[in-house]
Amino acid sequence: MRTAALALFAWGGPAAAAGLTGTYVGRNDHQAFVLQVVQTGNQVTGRYEQFDVKPGGKYEDVAGTFAAVVDGKSFAGTIKLAGLLASTMPVSGELSDGALHVDGDSSFHLALTPGDQGAFRAAVATLKGAASVADRNAHLEDLIKRMAAFRDNLQHATSALPQLEERVMTDTARMSAALARERAIAGGGQASVARGQASVGIHQLGVDASQARAAVDASMSQLHPASQRLVSEAALARLGCKTHLGAGAMLQACPRFLDADLALKASIEEGRVAFGKFDDVWDRESTAQASLIRDSDVAVK
Repeated sequence: MRTAALALFAWGGPAAAAGLTGTYVGRNDHQAFVLQVVQTGNQVTGRYEQFDVKPGGKYEDVAGTFAAVVDGKSFAGTIKLAGLLASTMPVSGELSDGALHVDGDSSFHLALTPGDQGAFRAAVATLKGAASVADRNAHLEDLIKRMAAFRDNLQHATSALPQLEERVMTDTARMSAALARERAIAGGGQASVARGQASVGIHQLGVDASQARAAVDASMSQLHPASQRLVSEAALARLGCKTHLGAGAMLQACPRFLDADLALKASIEEGRVAFGKFDDVWDRESTAQASLIRDSDVAVK
């Protein structure tokens, strides 16, 4: 059975009726409890409900039955939970100092005071509100991590671009030098074979340059959609932070998110410039290489 917190903060309500009959409520920072019981003679039966807020802002509501035998103001019995968490836990306790104390296993200790269902529902509403805030903070923390990971990936990709640009330009220079050698070889026979080998080399250099282009395209095919998703998520997150700020309740993770958002924008702009520079180099060099290949195909004949 799910165990309750060790410390419970209880609040007052209507006085309990004679014996144990009544509704008892309590809560802590992540749980709320209600126990509704009716005493008949020395027998007590009733309904137990527990609301739990999970890590990350999720929550669950579980309910069950309560049955006990009373001896004065003390009792001993069981709490049986239904559903997926179906279980039975022996409990005991007493009504003292205006509170109903319920003890189960080593971590199940409740101190409930007389109240009503409305007090329990109010506690649940408060916890749900806190859970919503916790969930939003958790989402922002996750978004911040993914932003940082994207920036690292983008930086890794852009750091490789200068070397790829140099590779493409070097291929062009080597193709031009090879074409000059090809044109300088005259005659047939072995000369024709030599021109053919030079032409093959020029074509191979063109393939090498195309592979550099393909490597850049592969990076872009991963980075571009990832950046679009993050930008869309960030826009919604900014709106959420502004909404909470307007209500005077800035989410804990918002300041870090807003810094990460600015850093993401700067990284995307730097990436746009870096990839744009490669595109300019590629457009110039690939045009020159296409011309060199055509000239080589003429010279080889």
